[in-house]
Amino acid sequence: MEPQMFIDEVKDLHKFIQDWLTGSVPKTETAFYCFRDALDVDFIIIHPTGIAEHREKLVKSFWSAHGVREKNFAIEIRNLNPRLMFGDFALVNYEEWQFGNTTTGRVSSVLFRKPNKENKVRWLHLHETWISS
Repeated sequence: MEPQMFIDEVKDLHKFIQDWLTGSVPKTETAFYCFRDALDVDFIIIHPTGIAEHREKLVKSFWSAHGVREKNFAIEIRNLNPRLMFGDFALVNYEEWQFGNTTTGRVSSVLFRKPNKENKVRWLHLHETWISS
């Protein structure tokens, strides 16, 4: 597994998240597929608030969030660092900055899984922590 595959995945999924939240992509199952498909069936996110959310609930709530952000909303990924690759897994750290009416930052650690014989990686575990302004 090459580190670039994880760097690209983080950037690409956050670009989609930005586009989905601003309504820049259509609210269709076809457009949404890349988000749903990126998350492993066992995916869990621990939000900066400490609340854990499993894949099914996150997918439902994110579907409903289409177009909820203003058009000037943007996400910037900084300090992407593939820290460890072992077997079918990789650990990656990065900062996610969101800009719009307010600015927020979070540091994230994601555990990826690359299923055998697939050319893509899946998000398995994501933990986010607020960055103080």
